[in-house]
Amino acid sequence: KESSAASDVYKRQYLDSPGRTGIIEIDLQSGTESMLYDSWTMESNPFAEVSPNGEWVSVYSGKKGSTVVFPRAVGPDAAMVLPGVNGRFSPDSRWIVMEGSGFLAFELANPQAGPVQVMRRGYQPLFGRDDPATGEKTLIWREGGDDEQSPDILTATFSRSGLGEARPLVSGLQHAPLTLSTMDVAPDGRIVVVRFVERSSEVWLLESR
Repeated sequence: KESSAASDVYKRQYLDSPGRTGIIEIDLQSGTESMLYDSWTMESNPFAEVSPNGEWVSVYSGKKGSTVVFPRAVGPDAAMVLPGVNGRFSPDSRWIVMEGSGFLAFELANPQAGPVQVMRRGYQPLFGRDDPATGEKTLIWREGGDDEQSPDILTATFSRSGLGEARPLVSGLQHAPLTLSTMDVAPDGRIVVVRFVERSSEVWLLESR
């Protein structure tokens, strides 16, 4: 995954092989490698994420049953251990949201304030683009329903006081099962999902409707 920071020339690679496992960082100019997180494997630590500004790394620890978040420049020795799974960073890299008891959102610069807990029936929470009218942060998540008209993907504004009023983005995905950790937001605001079909997969861009 390449950082979006213009001054950053690093590339992250996930290694999962019998001889060497971990998350390494490669300087594209010199070819120098450095290990960010040793002994990482897809089986034991299925969720790994680098913040948009390239400064934070989030890794789910299967042994701890929690998410480890640490500054890229310092490494895991300075890690915060957060009680959740599938951590996703906000576009400005100031927050991380994950699944826990409902949704848990942590402000990375102020972890001692504790999480913002949202008791919501849903999964795969992630930050969307900031609201263009108010500048407020937004959360997007999957919920699913029992009929064709039930909203499957919803959104709401987010702040330390919690969620605003939820509104549906996409409905009618009951016949397109999506696996965990396969949803994201494209730069133009459309929802990106992956649908697995037998031994292959399809990438979908979903319009709000």
